[in-house]
Amino acid sequence: MSRTHRSITRRRVVSRAVIGAGASLLAACGGAADAPPAASVKPATIIWTSWATAGAELERIQEQQKGFAAVAPQVKVDVQNTPSGAEYYTKLFAQLSSGTGPDVFRSQSPEWEDLAKAGSLREVAPLIAREPKTWGLQNIYPTILPSTKFRGKMYGIPFASTYMVLYVNKPLWQRLGVALPPAQWAQSGWTWDAMLQRLKSLTKRPDSIGTLLPSIGNRLNAMLLSNNAPAFNEQLTETTITKPEYYEGLQWIADLRNVHQVATTTVENRDFTFQNGKVAMSMSITAASLGGTLTSVNNLFDLDLYPVPIGPKSTRPGTLNSLSLWVTNKDSKAPDASWAFMKYLASPEGMDPELRRGFSAPIYPGLEQRFMVEYPQLNKQVVIDAQKFASPLLNPPGYSEIEKKLTEGITEVYEGRKQARQMVTELAPSINEMVRSASKQ
Repeated sequence: MSRTHRSITRRRVVSRAVIGAGASLLAACGGAADAPPAASVKPATIIWTSWATAGAELERIQEQQKGFAAVAPQVKVDVQNTPSGAEYYTKLFAQLSSGTGPDVFRSQSPEWEDLAKAGSLREVAPLIAREPKTWGLQNIYPTILPSTKFRGKMYGIPFASTYMVLYVNKPLWQRLGVALPPAQWAQSGWTWDAMLQRLKSLTKRPDSIGTLLPSIGNRLNAMLLSNNAPAFNEQLTETTITKPEYYEGLQWIADLRNVHQVATTTVENRDFTFQNGKVAMSMSITAASLGGTLTSVNNLFDLDLYPVPIGPKSTRPGTLNSLSLWVTNKDSKAPDASWAFMKYLASPEGMDPELRRGFSAPIYPGLEQRFMVEYPQLNKQVVIDAQKFASPLLNPPGYSEIEKKLTEGITEVYEGRKQARQMVTELAPSINEMVRSASKQ
């Protein structure tokens, strides 16, 4: 048995004991543990769908299914999962259109907004308003709550809440005599330029390379937020990629590869990965990535989590909160049972399988003691504190198609075929037209 397997097994035993004591304390104080009862719900069978089809994700789902059965045995939860990506959403949209959709299911932005716009989802804010004021969902963090709303109405319960942080290969930094990043957010000396100097010292081809570029999408968006550079205005009516904060920030990130050569190239990505110990740092998210990375690394090296540095166009760090939603079918034939299950999934007990594995960061106060208890060696506080500096994931109308255009343009910059300023100047008009067109539908 490996050291990692032994330690994780021990942590699970300890974590359950700690959580049990903590839940009792919260209940005594009238805090987040006051989950509304489900015993009064009439017998029913509901279908629950996500893309947790194997491994730790499926284990988490099965644990939640079993936990709900213990408090509401009269409600049978039938798990019918489909692999993530196009297959998942193609099947889901077809089922909902034909009236055979699941009762409770997982969705992300922008797909859930499309479903809300189509009238497929049940609004949950009125249901939450009936519950005790001390209940967790009455106190969702303000950086998270906006990501649950479409046109002012709340349609889902957040989970898989994640923030971009830095994954650091500590032994590699220490072996090369490079100072580790600060363990806390908003340290004045931890800037993009300070990170660049460290990455130069960590790049020793063919043995090591400083970093991977943040993947295009939420990870890149999170890094740009630390340079005060959102991709859209607050009203989500037009793009802001033509502002210097955005295109200069994007160029700075691309230059890590193309100018400073401290980031892997596309070709090098095959042989230099964070998991095999040849890359010193990865700009990544928690949630599913955390458990997967730890499993891949196994006993190869010790990693830890650190905050994102402050960009040159900002006075404070920034990052992005991205998440999934549990949503419920407006046409469910068992609406009361579906809502009872949703409430359980949002309770401390229902979220525990996600929290203790680090799959989801806390979504409301009172969950912190459950978070990442299976990984006590990691700096969980950097993830907990990230919500103080994070922006919510908000996408404009038509983002599914806009994202494709942005990905194509950013790829040109990443590969050094085009300068960021030229790319955004060419692309912004068509993006704004796509937003205007989608807003009229």
